[in-house]
Amino acid sequence: MRIPAATLLTLAAITCGACVPDAPFPANTGVIVSQDILDGASCGRFPTHGDGAWTPSGEDIGPLEAALFERLVPALQEDAALYEIEPLAPSDYYRRYAGVTVSGRRLIAICGESRSLYDERGLDWRTGNILYRDGGAMSFSAYYDPATQVITYFEFGYVG
Repeated sequence: MRIPAATLLTLAAITCGACVPDAPFPANTGVIVSQDILDGASCGRFPTHGDGAWTPSGEDIGPLEAALFERLVPALQEDAALYEIEPLAPSDYYRRYAGVTVSGRRLIAICGESRSLYDERGLDWRTGNILYRDGGAMSFSAYYDPATQVITYFEFGYVG
């Protein structure tokens, strides 16, 4: 008997409510980078590369990570239920942030990639890029709007 994904999500939320850590992400697993670092990353597709660049401040990152955590946790649970797998944890990702301007709006592009992609290869996640496509929940791309403190776009690294 196959259990519907919505039922699995509800059960996961009930049984794993205490599994959510207090802090969104471990220290030293996110870094501000230039936009060109994200251009070759395997974090999925951004809807646009923007028409300008800027540098986010450290003060932008705290609210960003809180908003990202709130968006990422249910997405991971939904993905795991859909594919009948164990969900990755938010702490399983390295995150790189770059400021982009899209249609006059200052956004922060977020590239999230599974820590294992870099750790297993001994590569520096801050500057390196893995040639890894169609990785599903192993990677994600997102936009964060610091003016509204909302994740305006989120997608796992699926191709097609």
